[in-house]
Amino acid sequence: MRFILTNGPSGSGKDTFAQLLSNVTEQEIYTFSLAGPIKDATIDVLDRSGVFYADAVDLVYGRESKDSPLAALNGLSPREFGIRYAEEFIKPNLGKDYFVKVLLTAVMDSVENEDAIIVIPDVGFIEEAEFLKERINEDATIEFVFLSRQGHKWNESRISLYDWVEENEFPFTLIWNNGTIDDLFKKAKDYMGN
Repeated sequence: MRFILTNGPSGSGKDTFAQLLSNVTEQEIYTFSLAGPIKDATIDVLDRSGVFYADAVDLVYGRESKDSPLAALNGLSPREFGIRYAEEFIKPNLGKDYFVKVLLTAVMDSVENEDAIIVIPDVGFIEEAEFLKERINEDATIEFVFLSRQGHKWNESRISLYDWVEENEFPFTLIWNNGTIDDLFKKAKDYMGN
């Protein structure tokens, strides 16, 4: 298997790039998210707080709304709620590697083709990358794609991950996503060698 781990500031195009990869190659591609269980839990809390389910999904995944404070979350944005849920409840109680274990279990349960490409569009911390490195079969390859976009700032943890990737000599590509969706599509094609 080939694992492609993406990283970049919010709004840099990580999810879009992951989606585009499926459109530029005939190879079997699967996308799995470390943040998926966190977003699912946030949607569930909103739904149980009286927010219609479809609206809760839009609030958690919306470009603007995921960073907007909500009364249903006691003034936290969906992103802030998810971070607190992960960092203050899940990781201290179930282990810092919990989300990596959940993701890799889903990969092993879903993917039978050893030549498949697994895209993880939200690897943001060294800790996550280290857990993935430790647990991914040594026959698999791991590479990183760092996306950057003008006006979207890198936070310290993402810069540190970039340094960690270089220090551990992982293959990586830096993609500047300052154009249109068509430009990013061309960059995805180039990245996949098409």
